[in-house]
Amino acid sequence: MSYFSKVASLAKQSMGIMSGGAGQVDGRSSHGSLVKVNPQHRIEELFRATCDLLEKLAGSVDSKALEGERKLQQSKVKMYLKEIVCLLQEEGFRWLKRNKTDPDRDVELNSETPCIDTFLQSRMVQELCNRAVLDNPRGCLPLILTMLTALLKSIPYPLLPHMTVHKPIANLISVAVRYDAMHMNTTAAVVGTEVFNQAEYIAYKKKIG
Repeated sequence: MSYFSKVASLAKQSMGIMSGGAGQVDGRSSHGSLVKVNPQHRIEELFRATCDLLEKLAGSVDSKALEGERKLQQSKVKMYLKEIVCLLQEEGFRWLKRNKTDPDRDVELNSETPCIDTFLQSRMVQELCNRAVLDNPRGCLPLILTMLTALLKSIPYPLLPHMTVHKPIANLISVAVRYDAMHMNTTAAVVGTEVFNQAEYIAYKKKIG
């Protein structure tokens, strides 16, 4: 099974997963002392920083070349995405714990999942998927696919039933599978203005797999 086919399989399996209240996360001030950070605000900051950085990298003349991929790997994008997943995961497990303890409680007066709510309402998945489909800067597609895979596997909160998650991920999987098939069935393919031979593509797949 190919890398992208595994992602498609994962998305289907995740439909049956019930995948949490906002606490405070520890951060450090410029002086090195511990401070309390609002996780909801932190999610928003991380997402803005990720989009700004991707936009900057995509605007460079070599964004679709190997140099563009190298710059992406050396940037803080991966670190930002990992932190977003961690914050959502922590809240998801708090939600699950409370749901098991008192499933009949009234949660209408006070949302228990402000980070997840912000993540969904801000259409963060849609924005990330749009950038992944373009694969600009180069390497965006596998990086964001990896992030979304981790998201669906690790968060015990039903994300996929939301259209702001399900629809863009379904589209991304479709694009990724076609992208995979196109390159596996040809000896050379054109991505943007650059031509990749089969050997280079196989090396690329091994690195992201």
